[in-house]
Amino acid sequence: MVKRLFINQWRETTRSSVWTRNLVGNILIGLLYFILALNFLIIGLQVDKVFSEIAPGKNPVVLFNGILIYYLLFDFLIRLALQKNHGLVVKPYLSLPVKRSTLINYLLSKSFFSLFNFLPLFLVIPFAAEEVIPAYSVVQGLAWLACFIFFLLINCFLVAYIKKSSFKNSRAGLAAFVILAAAVLSDYYNLFSISKFSSDLFGIFISTPEFVLILGAVFFLVYSANYRLLLNNFYLESFTIQKKFRFGSFKLFDILESFGEVGVYISLELKLLLRNKRSRNILVYSFVMIAIGLLIYPTYETRDIYPPPTKRTLQKIEVYKLQMKNNPESAKVTFKVNANNIPFGATVFVAGSQGVLKNWQPEGMPLVKQKNGNWIGSMPVNKNTVLTYKVTLGNWSAQRLNSDGSIPANYVLNVKGDTTVVVNAEKWGVPQMPVTSLIMLIYIGIAITGMFLLTYGQFILSWESSYFDAIITKKINFLNYLKAKYLLMVSVGCVFFVLSLPYGYFGARVIAINFAAFLYNIGVNTFMLMYLATFNRKRFDLNIGMMSQQGKGASQYIAGIPTLLIPTAIFLPFALLNNINEALVLLGAIGLIGIFFQKQIMNFIIAQFYKQKYKMAAGFRQLY
Repeated sequence: MVKRLFINQWRETTRSSVWTRNLVGNILIGLLYFILALNFLIIGLQVDKVFSEIAPGKNPVVLFNGILIYYLLFDFLIRLALQKNHGLVVKPYLSLPVKRSTLINYLLSKSFFSLFNFLPLFLVIPFAAEEVIPAYSVVQGLAWLACFIFFLLINCFLVAYIKKSSFKNSRAGLAAFVILAAAVLSDYYNLFSISKFSSDLFGIFISTPEFVLILGAVFFLVYSANYRLLLNNFYLESFTIQKKFRFGSFKLFDILESFGEVGVYISLELKLLLRNKRSRNILVYSFVMIAIGLLIYPTYETRDIYPPPTKRTLQKIEVYKLQMKNNPESAKVTFKVNANNIPFGATVFVAGSQGVLKNWQPEGMPLVKQKNGNWIGSMPVNKNTVLTYKVTLGNWSAQRLNSDGSIPANYVLNVKGDTTVVVNAEKWGVPQMPVTSLIMLIYIGIAITGMFLLTYGQFILSWESSYFDAIITKKINFLNYLKAKYLLMVSVGCVFFVLSLPYGYFGARVIAINFAAFLYNIGVNTFMLMYLATFNRKRFDLNIGMMSQQGKGASQYIAGIPTLLIPTAIFLPFALLNNINEALVLLGAIGLIGIFFQKQIMNFIIAQFYKQKYKMAAGFRQLY
């Protein structure tokens, strides 16, 4: 019977007129899923090589296990925001002679086919095949893989239980976010190593495969809890009663309405956003996305600006030391760098032109950090050699500077025998970031300061699609009508930028990039999305889940592309010439120009709105 229900669901979907009209959008979504799966697969095939570059000589399985708990916490958060329940699909069967247990098992089995359950498999299965199984055994590798899958399923059904029960999604999400943030900060400040805990935990699953039975039992308990919850509430009225959102004594709307017609429109727009499920989810999701900086900013300096010693470099040094080991004419030169102000994740290198320091590579020979904060390393050098060298952080723009900030001359050492040289490093140069990393920070800046306008702005006119006919037939000043929407996006964008200011802890450059992205968002992207929204013809249902494709088409996916590609195209030429400040000033200036000429731009959008409003109204009348 469950199989029959799946067949009926597939026929209902493919025979629907919505499926036919949204065929292009469905193809784009399928292509997006394919690209995501391909990216996960590529990462899974290359992750061992990445680990060998980041931490040469360390076990890649141990390193991979150390990040799995972070992924599971992030997975839980994303599921709370995006995972949807499937209750309404069985509503037509409630009046038919079909066992409730069959319908409940059908509903729960649909959760197994969630995208969140399949995507990680493209990452972990190749890793298990390439690293875990060869290093241990087939049984241990399969047990490790099964444990990870059970964790994913526990997340899946735990979120489903939270969404179906009386728990508040926001409270569960806040708890998960606090745990994730605490884990990141705890690792960052070396308070408690969550990574080591994760590594040890998944290491137990490898060394003791029997633990997979315990996780299987936990999954069974969570599944059973969902089953019992549904069994006790599986009635027709459970799928028809809608929860009402209450504002209580919220006075903001009275304040807004005191500012005239524009304030009234803003008040109405806010009520629409807060009272409806779909818009409310988008608003909450936009605020949650601000936390993406916690996953990006603590690491971007470590890998991109301050490169770690590579496996190839360490191998060359070891080979050179073996070659010089039995050379009676060699002397041991030890370097000791006194520096307590090394940025997090950076490594001190000695660069030069003799011995192992050939070719003046900035990441010549890495030094090892001692408990007292000093960095020490040694290498053999032929006697009577004039050794010239410098001290860097793996980047010539981040070399050791004089106390007055000037670039020092090369150190010169005439090697007569074993010796130790001491370098006091008080200042370091400001490193240059790779172009790819800068572009990524531009993307993150636009997303953090503009996530609301990017999600809300694409449907800025579709929100009122159910009563759009009434809007266009009333005596409304449409300039004020659209201006209210623009001011709402600007206001929320300002809030998001203020909330992003604590990321300045990771450097002034982060604030500069986010500020430039913020100005560009409110001066360009807002108007661009408002203009593109006039081409939308699909009715928008406000009472369904955020991840539903209802009301979306190819135009929505295409509309989001220029919001990222255009600022990248502006930024890229300057970044290639290392004129980062000029690029940020230009982005911000373009945004300010858009703000300055907002009246003229709004009039242009109004003219477009008048041309398209009847076509939009005709499209909005189509229910499916």
